[in-house]
Amino acid sequence: MKLAGPGAVAIALCGVAVSAPASGQTAMADFAKGAAIQLAGRGPVIRLVLPESVYTTVTRPDLADMRVFNRAGEAVPHSLRHAPALRPAAQTLVGVPFFPLHQTAPNETLLTQVAVGPGGAIVEVRGGASASETTVGYLLDLTTVKLPVDRLSLEWETPDGTRFLARVDVEVSDDLTLWRPLARGAAIAHLEYGNRNLTQADIELSGTGASAGFPRYLRLSWPRELSTVRLTASRLRPQSSTPAPEVTWTSRAGQVANATGRAEYDTGGRLPVEYLDIEFPDQADVASVVVRSRPDASGEWRRVYEGAFFTVVREGTRVHNAPANVSLNDDRYWQLETSYPGGWPQARAPRLRLGWHAHELLFVPKGEPPFTLAFGRTGAENAAAPIEALLAGLGTPETLARPEPATLGPTRNLAGADALAAPRPIRRIVLWAVLVAAVLALAALVVRAARDMNDTKAA
Repeated sequence: MKLAGPGAVAIALCGVAVSAPASGQTAMADFAKGAAIQLAGRGPVIRLVLPESVYTTVTRPDLADMRVFNRAGEAVPHSLRHAPALRPAAQTLVGVPFFPLHQTAPNETLLTQVAVGPGGAIVEVRGGASASETTVGYLLDLTTVKLPVDRLSLEWETPDGTRFLARVDVEVSDDLTLWRPLARGAAIAHLEYGNRNLTQADIELSGTGASAGFPRYLRLSWPRELSTVRLTASRLRPQSSTPAPEVTWTSRAGQVANATGRAEYDTGGRLPVEYLDIEFPDQADVASVVVRSRPDASGEWRRVYEGAFFTVVREGTRVHNAPANVSLNDDRYWQLETSYPGGWPQARAPRLRLGWHAHELLFVPKGEPPFTLAFGRTGAENAAAPIEALLAGLGTPETLARPEPATLGPTRNLAGADALAAPRPIRRIVLWAVLVAAVLALAALVVRAARDMNDTKAA
């Protein structure tokens, strides 16, 4: 009976080691940071777009270490969803007829005469044919296009060695008489860099939706200095019925590695990057760039993108490359390698620009406001519900498809860096305690046994 004490202690400690529960229910103060949620209304579901500070604080790639708390400190049901799908990149462009507009000298009246059919379609364009005439514009016939459009894409033929950077205007009309501006000073370019052609032939349009009545004609100005450049095709991109989600942009300064001449960047978190761009330190520059990334500082670099980035300025006209599209990538570390001999000059690395579609957090405003978004906690378990389950639990009226928007106030510290530190190895500590207790119990058993034996001999 006397020997049962130490053994019972060891067994009890073993039971603690096996069944020691995790910490209690997560509280708002357990997270690194928080921000007050500013409500615009009180619908059954609230929608919140996540800011950059969330991505640079959370510790889990699935953003699971987040909670929404009400005034009483209770966690309310929430779910996450990514931005709606974008318009397919390969969407069909609609080709439209075009006709040159001529002039003999600057500021003179256009010589072109236009004949239209009963439906408004252009059936004939007449103009002089003298050698002194110059093409100063193009007339585009949109009468067969019954959809709103948002981009004009051009194709042209150029004599060998021709390079240009120019600006054009686009006007819109319903009757070929009254014209209103649609795009002013849009840049077009045909340049060369090494074995690459740098072409800017797309013009973003605005005001051609249903509210504008599907305008029937576009007029494109054409600089006189481009008289040797001949337009060969004009295409329009139909506007998506679903507006493209807004892209969030941020930038990071790079550090050049002396040994390789490559510029390296730390984003500070898990940004869901979908677009890349670079900002050169000079107003005009061009470079072929290989972009790589890795999830942590010791991982292997993997290639993400390779292509040309450029910023060109001529006579006050600036053209910059379109952002590069990449597959969704939440790696923290990025690298730019250039074709420049020796790599990027020290302290001359470009800034890396990263774009993404932010996640939306949906939550049920259970309890009383104010509500707080708390985020960033190592070891936090996923408490988000699938969006379908969240909405199904509330029924499926149409109003739930349009959650009430909300915004975040300034970010403040809660537990701070302590919440982001590696958790203490509680289980290991308990196991070591059990081991030490078992050793001490065994030692006590041996000592007591030896003492009993000595007492027996003495008797």
